[in-house]
Amino acid sequence: SRPGQHFKTRVNSLWTWGNADFGRSGVDHGFDTVGYQSREHFAPVEVNVLPQRLVHQIVCGGAHTLVVSASGRLLSCGLGAQGQLGRGLFEGHGEFLPVDVLDNVAWAGGGFWHSAAATKIGELYTWGSNKDNQLGLLGESGRVIEGSAFPLLVSALKGTKVIQVECGAYHTIALTSDKEVYTWGKGAQGRLGHGSESNEIIPRRVDALRGVKIASVAAGYDNSGAVSEDGRLWMWGHGGWNQLGVGSR
Repeated sequence: SRPGQHFKTRVNSLWTWGNADFGRSGVDHGFDTVGYQSREHFAPVEVNVLPQRLVHQIVCGGAHTLVVSASGRLLSCGLGAQGQLGRGLFEGHGEFLPVDVLDNVAWAGGGFWHSAAATKIGELYTWGSNKDNQLGLLGESGRVIEGSAFPLLVSALKGTKVIQVECGAYHTIALTSDKEVYTWGKGAQGRLGHGSESNEIIPRRVDALRGVKIASVAAGYDNSGAVSEDGRLWMWGHGGWNQLGVGSR
């Protein structure tokens, strides 16, 4: 699975399949989530984490998985070595457990080592590794924090309502209610859309899209995309495998 990939079923029951190491499938109770062990599910397996019709969103990170319920609960499982499960511990778990410090979650995103969630009132929280500034957080002294095992409010976006958040491998992209796009984290290959390859420590508006009403955003490993309300597609970042769809540029 890739960061940011979402899957829903017609009746909102939850199924997982594929690489299941570190407990990322949510069905391996008691499975070793510390050391690497190769394990796969070659067919979908139902995960009875929530009653049917209550699963709102499923997010696949690098080796962890997040579930948002219809009521706004957030649950996580899988690799937790960088705190990406959001439960205050730097360890993993093979079954879905709630992230108790967050409620009223509307949307979530998962990167390789970090996670993010936007609440129903538009606040944005991030947690996990901040090695590449992907959390968008500064400490009280103004220094960049190393990471967090608890969700922390992204204060740089205070007063701005975030309606969608997506995580690439080491970067994050957010869409606000006024249809503007913000990115931060690792900037290599231009994945942040600011005309350079520099990292951004805190969220920065993508000025190239200013004035364009954006309806949704997406983040790949090292590229990003956005769809405008009038149906136009915008892509940027690494295009070495033609993933941007813009020819040989």
